[in-house]
Amino acid sequence: MTTTPTLPVIGTVVQAWKLVLARPRYAIRTGWIPALAIFGIGAAFGGVNGGSPDPGEAFWEMIAAIANFALLALALVAWQRSALPHAKLRKGTSALRLGRAEVLAMLHFPLVGILFIPVLLPALSEILLPLLRQGGTGRDAVLPLAAFVVLVFPGGLLLTRATLILVAIAEAGQHAVPLMQTANRVWRLGGGSSIRLLLVLYLSVIPVVAAMFVVPDTLPDLALAAMSGVLLTLYVLVAGGALSLAYAALGGAQVPAALRKARRGAA
Repeated sequence: MTTTPTLPVIGTVVQAWKLVLARPRYAIRTGWIPALAIFGIGAAFGGVNGGSPDPGEAFWEMIAAIANFALLALALVAWQRSALPHAKLRKGTSALRLGRAEVLAMLHFPLVGILFIPVLLPALSEILLPLLRQGGTGRDAVLPLAAFVVLVFPGGLLLTRATLILVAIAEAGQHAVPLMQTANRVWRLGGGSSIRLLLVLYLSVIPVVAAMFVVPDTLPDLALAAMSGVLLTLYVLVAGGALSLAYAALGGAQVPAALRKARRGAA
């Protein structure tokens, strides 16, 4: 009978931050492209949000948002891979690449989006609290409250557990990923640790989310765009690293095929 390893919550959160702080150069090489893109797009559109909506402009804003999301997904895969045991840090000006794992991660965009739920919770609370204070009745108060509760628990438990497949995809790299088999494996991997996984994700990103909400809106547009680029990229690195460390702690990390062959040859 096999026992499921216990996931250390605080230790994993601390280690996720240590990964970023101990490897600042690699963190910059992983994140500078998405951070610069978010800054550039924020600077381009930041000064026009107060005017009347333009359909053509809205279209390009949507394209820009998709491009930002894709770049953040590339950074997520690169950093998750680097946080796993036996990882080899990618050389070059940028740690990003576009390969099989990156494309698969982008195709799993709902799971990537789940990682941003902690950013949405404060926004939801800002909508919900005024309704409750004003004595909102019926669906005005009940529906937002229900959405808030479900998003945090139990929805958050299931969704966070499902995101472990993103780590498995990053780990596989350019190798083929049997999706159903991998999904079943990582789902079983998170069994009994759903609450701990949720805590690891939420606690690891709390400092970044707090920083996002204390940045004053009175800053110039360029400064706000720069802060958005840095904080969103840092958010992805910390969240991705935390999930990779949790995946490894639960016994999910697999020895790469090349290393297995080398070990067999040495034996």
